[in-house]
Amino acid sequence: MSEDQDNPTKFNNKADGKTNPKDLVRVERQEFFSGPLPHPQVLAGYEQICPGAADRIISMAEKQSDHRQGLEKKVTASNIDNEKMGMYFAFLALLAFLIVGTVLLMCDKELAGLITLIATGGVFIGNYILTKKKEKEISEKKKKKIKTEEEEN
Repeated sequence: MSEDQDNPTKFNNKADGKTNPKDLVRVERQEFFSGPLPHPQVLAGYEQICPGAADRIISMAEKQSDHRQGLEKKVTASNIDNEKMGMYFAFLALLAFLIVGTVLLMCDKELAGLITLIATGGVFIGNYILTKKKEKEISEKKKKKIKTEEEEN
């Protein structure tokens, strides 16, 4: 066999010894792996080097996953508690201002009582409107994000 035939980088052996660039083929292979555990081949390599290592690695990943999920549950519960406390305090503030406004009206302080009641209502209605507006904006951003992701795929 000739030297040219043994060379795998040459795909076209013409009589003049020139290779046509159109006859060349480039093959590239890439492999990506992502996850809490190493690639199965890597895991098998660890097991070969140190028997029992694969079980320890899997156990470590399971413990980390349980720990992360436990923290996420605590954060979620804490956020819910904080939101409830905020609602309770807002209700108490509303009630206090309504009582103060009513007492002022009953004590012949009509202007102060009306201003207190109107301002209290305005603050809470304004807060409600702003909250709904922010929720709508967030919802629209999520819809746009989903739509662009679907278009990319």
